[in-house]
Amino acid sequence: MMSDPSQYRRWYLQTLASIPKNREKLASILFDRDTPRQNALDQSGLQAACSVFDVERARNLAELCINETGQLDHGVVTKAKELLEKQPFSLLEAEQRKRDAHLLNALSLLSDDKRARALIQQIRQPEANRLAEQAIRATLLLASNISVDDSATRKAVLTALFTTLRQSLGSCFATAPAIIVHEEYPLLFLHDLQELISSARLTRTVSGNQYSVPMSKSWGQGELKKPISLEATPNAVWTSPILLEIVETLGICKGESGALLEHLERLLGPIEKPIVTNVEELLKALLLAHVDLTPKELSSYVEPRTFPMGLAPTKINPKEHKCKEFFALFEQAKQLFVSSADCALLKCWEYSIASFTEVKFNLCQWNFYASLGVNWNDIGGIGQVLYEIAQQHVDEANLELSEHQEKYNSISLEIEYLSRRLQQASTEQEIRWIKVEYQSRQAEQYHIKELCDSISERANKIGHLHQFLIDQYQELMKDYFQEIYDADLHDIEAGPFDDSPAGF
Repeated sequence: MMSDPSQYRRWYLQTLASIPKNREKLASILFDRDTPRQNALDQSGLQAACSVFDVERARNLAELCINETGQLDHGVVTKAKELLEKQPFSLLEAEQRKRDAHLLNALSLLSDDKRARALIQQIRQPEANRLAEQAIRATLLLASNISVDDSATRKAVLTALFTTLRQSLGSCFATAPAIIVHEEYPLLFLHDLQELISSARLTRTVSGNQYSVPMSKSWGQGELKKPISLEATPNAVWTSPILLEIVETLGICKGESGALLEHLERLLGPIEKPIVTNVEELLKALLLAHVDLTPKELSSYVEPRTFPMGLAPTKINPKEHKCKEFFALFEQAKQLFVSSADCALLKCWEYSIASFTEVKFNLCQWNFYASLGVNWNDIGGIGQVLYEIAQQHVDEANLELSEHQEKYNSISLEIEYLSRRLQQASTEQEIRWIKVEYQSRQAEQYHIKELCDSISERANKIGHLHQFLIDQYQELMKDYFQEIYDADLHDIEAGPFDDSPAGF
């Protein structure tokens, strides 16, 4: 019985290292693993090596499966399927075996199902869909000067199909059904990607009702915010191959662990005690030093400024061009890091699916009341403002009603007086005069009564205006507003007894 389980891993890696590397390109993409690089990835603790390998393999395989004319190469797909069927799955870990099995299922679908191949051929480049174009660029790591055409779009879709979907940012309520769709209903997945790319939305029909959600504007932040510890150990974070590739690509320093460590120590001083941080903060510190900016100078640039009477500042910030350079490099660095272990188009689809969980209006009604302050006693909310306006109109109507009521009462007294005089009149001429006066007062009294009834009805309607408006707003909210999932929503803190915002 083997006493040291890690011995299996060492044997397996030694066997892999002994396999000749001069095999054909397709087999190399499917099976060749850069063992030292994978070990460094796992040991640095920044990203899982199996995730990085899975995304890179999917991207490279998709590149090979779409030929120069932008068409799906059925021969390459079939050959890849046959090679994967004959090759034993990884002995390293169960997760890698699952990823290999998923890739085999995807290749079998494309090889055996004409509908899947036809769907791939129907996919076209996005038109006026900036989100889809950005997701495709991030999926394939395309430079900004390379156009996103039909060929690139199909490669991105295949990359998303070949990559194994796993949960990253707190979206378990969406990831679980998304994994089932991705693995067991791949035709539906391809239909979804086609719809996202062509229309920037997803639709579902349930019980005869059609629901629609917009395409997610984000594909997550991967392990950017994962807490890490900077420690002077042989497997420190500065040995991560991905981090080294990023700093060399951006020109920060050479892509060597010693050079990066030296760079970090110039910024942070000798790393003698563990420093808790994350990759995002680490990249930010490196890039601030690279463009010669201080955190204070950067914060003064991004702080919102207000000027009296709409006047613009007369002086231009001398550091403005450096701030712009920093933000451009910072976004590039973050995207390179996230895209190394996540497929942007696949995660974009997953987070779009997440928005369906709140598609029914009654599920987000509480947010409508809580965020806008709809109740009349919510201080500072729209409910309080509407109530105060309605109350002002009710008070004015009551004042006007009071004035007319006084006139009505006064005329009533005059009518009673004329009625008594009419009974006591002695001459025909006096009777006629009193009757004319009596009828005139009655007509005036009737007019005032109509006015009072009208004012009373108006006051009553104004009293119910608050609820009427809220009901109307709720109906309009269904047509013009929708609660969606935002994978970049991190900064809202919930209380100890509150539900987490969960990205909504």
